[in-house]
Amino acid sequence: MKLIWATTVPPARSLVAWKILQNKIPLDIKLQQYGISLCSRCGLCKADQETLQHIFFHYNVTSIFWKWLAEMFNTNTICNNINDVLHFMEKQCSSQLKDIRIVACINIFWIILKMRNITKYDTPITLSIAFSILNSNRKMASNISKGTMHNNIEDFIVIKSFNVNVHPKKSQ
Repeated sequence: MKLIWATTVPPARSLVAWKILQNKIPLDIKLQQYGISLCSRCGLCKADQETLQHIFFHYNVTSIFWKWLAEMFNTNTICNNINDVLHFMEKQCSSQLKDIRIVACINIFWIILKMRNITKYDTPITLSIAFSILNSNRKMASNISKGTMHNNIEDFIVIKSFNVNVHPKKSQ
């Protein structure tokens, strides 16, 4: 859980991630548990019940973000729940790659919640606009990273695919 409070992530985004990981987002299903009478309907698809699992992992549009993340990191592991995201962020890798993993996951959480709120209470945003926002936020935060990459081609390819400055380890 400490990972989400990384220096490469704005505190407001870390707070959103913390609320999601703690299941503290006021989704319809959560409000019903507190006795508020309302019909639960997903703010994104307007069809399924609005649950944390549905909004962040099972809704067809938001699952695209997790598939994109797996492709960017050249892995077959797609995050299907909170535990998958935590394992993905904690995976052993170079410090620079770890920073990029954390920033990417937190920004995916943030953009999904932003999409849900805008769609539910305002005019929907398109997937291309969401990816544009996600990419600009990720690049800005990832370039703040002080971590270094492992000096291997796998790290180099992933880091460059994110269009982030490479921080190789210094020779000793």
